[in-house]
Amino acid sequence: MKFLYGWMLGAVATASLMAGCKEEERGSQWDAALSVDATFALGSGFALVASPLNEIATLTPNGTAVARSQSPLDGAFVAQAPLPDGRVALVTSEPALRILDGDGGTTLSLPLPDKFDSVTVSADGRFVMLWFSPSYQGSDEQLFFQPNQLAWIDLNEAAPALRTHALNGPRPSALRLLPPVTLRDGSDVRFYAFVSGQNAVSWVDLTTASTTDRQRLVRLADPASGASVSAYDLVVGEDLTDDPNDLTFFLRIGGQADVMAVSMTPGLEGAGRDVEVSVNLLGLGAVPTALYRLPTPGSKLLALVQGRTTGYLMDGESGAVEAVDFGVPASNIVFYGAEGAAPQMLFYASNSTRLLYADVALFVETGASAGRLRTLAQQAGRVTLDASGTYALVSYAYGGGIAVLDLDRQTEVALPSRGTLNSVVLAEGYAVASFVDDSRIAWLDVATQRVSVLELDEAVSSMTLSRDGKSLLAGHYGTGGRYSFVGLSSAGMTRKAAYQGFFYDGLLGRDRSAQ
Repeated sequence: MKFLYGWMLGAVATASLMAGCKEEERGSQWDAALSVDATFALGSGFALVASPLNEIATLTPNGTAVARSQSPLDGAFVAQAPLPDGRVALVTSEPALRILDGDGGTTLSLPLPDKFDSVTVSADGRFVMLWFSPSYQGSDEQLFFQPNQLAWIDLNEAAPALRTHALNGPRPSALRLLPPVTLRDGSDVRFYAFVSGQNAVSWVDLTTASTTDRQRLVRLADPASGASVSAYDLVVGEDLTDDPNDLTFFLRIGGQADVMAVSMTPGLEGAGRDVEVSVNLLGLGAVPTALYRLPTPGSKLLALVQGRTTGYLMDGESGAVEAVDFGVPASNIVFYGAEGAAPQMLFYASNSTRLLYADVALFVETGASAGRLRTLAQQAGRVTLDASGTYALVSYAYGGGIAVLDLDRQTEVALPSRGTLNSVVLAEGYAVASFVDDSRIAWLDVATQRVSVLELDEAVSSMTLSRDGKSLLAGHYGTGGRYSFVGLSSAGMTRKAAYQGFFYDGLLGRDRSAQ
């Protein structure tokens, strides 16, 4: 192996200084088995959090070199969630919430009232919410554990303040922050967290000052009945062009052949509530396993049934239900199409070779007869859209390789693999694949199907793509942090740097670089 020291860091003096530190100065934590708790994209690079050091380290491309930095954390790593602008919301065991900038610096730090183990960020990056996952049972330091507690901040505020709310109802099993919704002819904008729990769902208003309107609870079953019912696939039915005073959410209820429609309307003057809630059930002929809102005017929904070639098209306003024969097993839908163009959709099912392409508007008018059937070379596993929306990548079932779908031409280029596919990351214009027990990674130009291969030092266990798609961090098996940094470009994989035991002997201790 050739070693290229010229572009490692440009920090040889710092490396020598840290390598010369005395053993006792590093602290007893260095005697423990080092592990990396989390690896995630941060800015244009990556962050690594190590236990039991309670440190965060960053790797950031800097020309032909990789800049690295290290800073302490106030407690052990607990959870993280990316913000759309390149920052990251980080929760530690202090307990505390940090907002990290793209270089790993802290732009906001807030103490938390409890040891939350989950963090969720809204799609626009405005709200950050803390909550307890369904498996979390509290820590030894918590004399009282309140699993229904929520906390959140609004990053649009000049000085974000932490707000809390204790749910009236079951503890969360899932939580989702919704896009802003509008009532009262566009004059009343609401920001909701949707919380699903056993036998109930809730909408929590994140900005209202009214305690009576903070939470709206809808029971799915009588608490005394002994039932265990959960809600899935929340979709917003109205596009708010027909009647902005009527906002409807649709829910798929586990194990039930019904779709629940929950409508929110402005409360009557003097009624005591700003928003009123009503519930209706839309009956289907079978238990749905997926529910989609179609991107067409009005409330058109499509329910799919696992393993079946028949689905159900629903009118959310009238409640009318129509069975639709796809001609292929359909368990999933991928929507695509250029901005401003007519929306298209692709039906597929895991372990099936059959695809259905359809124009959404024609499908609503005429059913699946408007679609075009295609056959894959192997059974599909998962379908992922390219960032441009022009191509889709199919991971074949059982690790058998990948296929590139040209969505406009509805054609497939099959790329079966000689090894067992481990994982694939997809950026705009290219994909990178790793294989089980293999040190090689393959780079694929999605448009031309040109493939290049890069040999790393060790078998790849994980891959993390940077936010800008220009670099990749490949993880390897072993303690202490064993990684390969790979530079990416439109021409393929241009360089690599190996870090054998990233956190051993100090951050700048043992590292090797190769071209």
